[in-house]
Amino acid sequence: MKRAFTLIESLVVLVVIAILAAILFPVLAGSKGSAKKAMCLSNLKQLGTAFAMYLSDNDGQYPTCDNDKAKITGEPPEPETPEEDGPPERDWTITTQPYIKNFQIFRCPTDASRAPRDPMNPDLTHEYRSSYTVNGWSE
Repeated sequence: MKRAFTLIESLVVLVVIAILAAILFPVLAGSKGSAKKAMCLSNLKQLGTAFAMYLSDNDGQYPTCDNDKAKITGEPPEPETPEEDGPPERDWTITTQPYIKNFQIFRCPTDASRAPRDPMNPDLTHEYRSSYTVNGWSE
């Protein structure tokens, strides 16, 4: 006599597996969200450390924000006019690169905006280099 599972036994096993999967999927989705939040916090910690090193190397001067012209003239920045800003290589995301070494930490994993193809020269009308920002009027 051959020993084999019956159809009912096989269906019971499949139902049990389906119930376990239904229980585990929300738990795994929640842990994935928690992992993204933790990565975002880690990015912010690394940025804070990079700023601290930048400050110590530059006599307490913060890196410039992207609106250098407004910073130099002391007048409020013009609304979103990249051509009026200073050179892109003076942006804080560029000047902190010696302390950060990559552009990936500028993007939060939960950020749904379009990441630039070339982080050194993003298309400012459609792409965002960073999920984070710096207040350029802080002294």
